[in-house]
Amino acid sequence: MDYNIFDVLIVGSGLYLIYAAIAMKKTGKVPGVMLSKGVDVKKTADVSGFIKDAFWKTIVIGIVSVLAGGIGLYSNYNAGLGWLYTAVIPVYAVALMLYGYLMVKAQKKYLQI
Repeated sequence: MDYNIFDVLIVGSGLYLIYAAIAMKKTGKVPGVMLSKGVDVKKTADVSGFIKDAFWKTIVIGIVSVLAGGIGLYSNYNAGLGWLYTAVIPVYAVALMLYGYLMVKAQKKYLQI
């Protein structure tokens, strides 16, 4: 079996982000994976606002991660799809940077970091 371990990790991280977003919405607790270092959720004013803001952003980046990793895994078995993987990775990188920017912005707005 010839697969790229990074693609497996990308798919796994996407699935985890989707799970974390759903768990955050159900429990009302923000998982550490969505917080910058040093943010103390217990000292914040508007955790529910942050959850509303971060939920769909996290679901979307989770889906994008699963798709990017899945395309990578699939392209390993189909040599003709290497061009697709080459196109997807920069889009995925930009999506990750945008997600990081939006999450820091949401933390500043709702969690007062």
